[in-house]
Amino acid sequence: MARIPSPELMLWPCLHGLAAVLRHTWRGVDPETVPLGNVLHFDDGPAMDSFNPCLDCGICCTHFRISFYWGEADDAPGGFVPAAMTEKLNSFMRCMKGSNDANRRCSALEGTLGQQVSCSIYENRPTPCREFPVYFDDGTPNPKCDELRAKINLPPLPNPHPSRLIVAASDTVSDGFIA
Repeated sequence: MARIPSPELMLWPCLHGLAAVLRHTWRGVDPETVPLGNVLHFDDGPAMDSFNPCLDCGICCTHFRISFYWGEADDAPGGFVPAAMTEKLNSFMRCMKGSNDANRRCSALEGTLGQQVSCSIYENRPTPCREFPVYFDDGTPNPKCDELRAKINLPPLPNPHPSRLIVAASDTVSDGFIA
């Protein structure tokens, strides 16, 4: 009898592909021009040349194992993460080299932690890196990010848009208020 992967594993490549398409569709869209009721959930995060608190931190790249679906590596059709910078975890998952070691440090992290860092594969980084929310949709800083920043004596993240609120598509709006 042939073994069939669980439905979750079979669905993952489809969802990943959809997320990639949507992410590229929304890239570069000015949030101020998006009609109320729409949300940019598939944003790639801050550009390396715009306000980016990650550029003086990098702690997440030394704290987490950066695991992702194997099909994201560039040796798979449609993949984009440099395969040479990854290692196999199991039949379905890879991780960034260095992020699975006892003294974790992603192989793509360049620079000095807590001072000035960058990602050598920023445009081709894996999904966990793209989707780690430094800021939540409502503009509030991620407490996990602040917790990790404190470990290297960096201050908590500022709230860059305290008055800005992006409305989720599932929220209802009546008379200008979110219900």
